[in-house]
Amino acid sequence: MVNGEIYNHKKLRQGLSSHKFRTGSDCEVIAHLYEEHGEEFVDMLDGMFSFVLLDTKDKSFIAARDAIGITPLYLGWGHD
Repeated sequence: MVNGEIYNHKKLRQGLSSHKFRTGSDCEVIAHLYEEHGEEFVDMLDGMFSFVLLDTKDKSFIAARDAIGITPLYLGWGHD
């Protein structure tokens, strides 16, 4: 789940030439960067964004937002 805009997505896509993109969305680059670089990819993003990315292999997740919080991120846990 993503809300925001990745300003440098075109440059980031160039570094992912072996990946097949399905859309022209700037946010699609997030999943591909995670596959290529792991959690460290977050530091590569320039933009206003918040997202939660689920790794279905190990059932872990990453939640992140831009450095100054232009796009807020809220997390909650319940009994469900």
